[in-house]
Amino acid sequence: MKTQFITLFTLLSVSIIFAQDSEVSVDSKSFDFGIRHGYIATALSNENGNNTNQDIYFGLFATKRLSEKFSLQIETNIRQYSVIEIPLLLKYKLTNKFDIY
Repeated sequence: MKTQFITLFTLLSVSIIFAQDSEVSVDSKSFDFGIRHGYIATALSNENGNNTNQDIYFGLFATKRLSEKFSLQIETNIRQYSVIEIPLLLKYKLTNKFDIY
């Protein structure tokens, strides 16, 4: 059930990104997608003591170029303890190899 929801959400998200164009053209310069995975380690301190958290995550991403400098990226990340994160990022390209999110 969870996998079906994530697949449906990702497909709808990509179609929403494409809905902004009058012409839908998927070429390698204007659209990108892929798989993400990684490891998250956090440490927080407060008056009650320290709280550390370590998770493994995986997910999907889709990026739509809006102009030469701006692009929009949506992600669906699932963490080890069934936490689903859905960030929406606006990217600004400073150089060919450096983006600001």
